[in-house]
Amino acid sequence: MEIYLLRHTKPDVPPDTCYGQSDIDVVEQPFRNQLPKFQKLLPLENISAIYTSPLQRCYKLAENLSNKHQDAIVDERIGELDFGEWELQPWSSINPRHLARWKEDFLFAQAPGGESHMDLYQRVEQFWDQLLKKEHPTSLIVTHGGVIKSLLSKILDMPLRKSYAFKIHYGELIYISIQDNAIRQMEFMIGR
Repeated sequence: MEIYLLRHTKPDVPPDTCYGQSDIDVVEQPFRNQLPKFQKLLPLENISAIYTSPLQRCYKLAENLSNKHQDAIVDERIGELDFGEWELQPWSSINPRHLARWKEDFLFAQAPGGESHMDLYQRVEQFWDQLLKKEHPTSLIVTHGGVIKSLLSKILDMPLRKSYAFKIHYGELIYISIQDNAIRQMEFMIGR
């Protein structure tokens, strides 16, 4: 089984803005520049399933990579972390006390009205377990940085806290080959 993890391209949001479940678009020029690279690197004719977050910054990319014989499958479980009341707020405007509490225990703390990283991990874990049962020969998952970190934590059997040391760039493409429920190969193909 071969799996490609692809993070969306640069989102169209002001710098230092908290965003997660906000349905924002991507910056058009980097998107158009990177699309041919993805089309060249991905074995699009051999991909048996394309899964995408419902958020347009992922869905737009998935739709541009899908072929006429196959539509992208939208799955809510691979949507980004929900920051609740913090969504689309400048990080500098968030109550410093609340932000400090969240940073101290980012695995279990939640933004008001949002979810924790553990909540995100649990839904991503459900998605992954179901994906493995489907046994698609080759899958593409178009998603977000937090989701990819959670997937890497699950796949590599590493503590979730440690997976946040991974730097997953916009447009990052990761190839994973799995055989007999074990990773045979893993390669970071594009880093920017």
